Amino acid sequence: MLLLRLAIEDKKTGYFVSVWESYELHQKLIKDPSYAGIVEKLKPAVSGKFERDHITVSKDPNAALSSPAVEFVAFTLKDGASAEKFSALMEELGKGLDLAAGAHPPSVWGQSIEEKNKYLLVVGWDTVESHWEAVKEGTGLYTTVGQIKEVADLTIGHSHVKKHEG
Repeated sequence: MLLLRLAIEDKKTGYFVSVWESYELHQKLIKDPSYAGIVEKLKPAVSGKFERDHITVSKDPNAALSSPAVEFVAFTLKDGASAEKFSALMEELGKGLDLAAGAHPPSVWGQSIEEKNKYLLVVGWDTVESHWEAVKEGTGLYTTVGQIKEVADLTIGHSHVKKHEG
C-alpha cells in the first residue's frame, strides 16, 4: 500500500507511507539501479527537510491507514528516559485508542530503525475531531498522554491519506 497526502494542520508537511512485508525487502529495492529513477520522480514534491523512518509493527496497519483521517505521531525520548517505561505507556495508550469512539483499530506503533530514541504511532479515525475528543482533558487517554509527555517529546499531524492507484 502506498499513501500520499499533505498534513491537515499546515498543508505543507507531506506524508508518504509505504507498507512493506519487511525492512529487508525495502533495502533490496534501494540497492536496485532503478531506485534512483524512483527517487528522482519524487524530488519535486519535497521542498524542505526530508525525514524517513522505518518501523516494524506487529499488527496490520492497513485499517488505520485506510481510515478517513489518519493521525501520525512522532515521539522522541527525552535524555535519560526509560525505553521500557515509554513502551509500557504506549501499550496502554494503544489499548485505549483502539477502544475510543471513532477509532479504526488497530493503532500501530514502533521504534524507528534509523533513530533508536524515536518512535512513530499511526491511528485511524472517522474525523480529526474524533481524535481530539478521545484525548481531551478528563479522559483516561489524556492522563496516559500526559505520562508519555514526561518521558518523550511528541509531534502530531493528521492527514486524509489516499491510496495511490497506478
